[in-house]
Amino acid sequence: MAAVVVDPPHHGARRSSVLDEMAQASGDHAHRILMRLVSEAVSEVPALVDELVARGHPKVAVGGISMGAFIALAAAVAEPRLAAIVSILGSPDFTPRSGNVPDDLRDAVERGPSRQLERFPPRPLLLVNAGRDDRVPPEPARRFHDALRPLYTGREGQLVYREYPESGHFVREDDWRDLWQNVLTFLRAALTAP
Repeated sequence: MAAVVVDPPHHGARRSSVLDEMAQASGDHAHRILMRLVSEAVSEVPALVDELVARGHPKVAVGGISMGAFIALAAAVAEPRLAAIVSILGSPDFTPRSGNVPDDLRDAVERGPSRQLERFPPRPLLLVNAGRDDRVPPEPARRFHDALRPLYTGREGQLVYREYPESGHFVREDDWRDLWQNVLTFLRAALTAP
């Protein structure tokens, strides 16, 4: 396996003031910025898959942590060529935490992964969350996993939900090591299967 780490829009070498704006924002405004970042990143995924396939990688998986997990799940909806999906500390439900869906966020929520179940199977999907996460609570990922289960009938090991009950958004060290072992085991199986 080869790992390619990409700076999403407004991050790393591409850093812009949008991240500072997000750090200052709260409530629905912060969620608007998150949805903007997710949308911009997802729009780049097809070209990234094209490039990786052209370089000789026949199977391309996507994974992310926190905001990257939101991006990974949204990318899975938008790009059917992704062979496997790993979401770490993310949510498939794009509803703002307030529960209120303003008109300008309605489309993002309606197109969110939790409302596009049929876009995931038969691709392997690993969801990893933390039981005490107050930034990205695990309940939406749990519900998503339960809703997807009937669509993965007969596909043992293709849909995996793992939760670390004692960890928060900053996962405990022992859990973090175990998490990465689970991710690597999952990806090896997903990407080496015929």
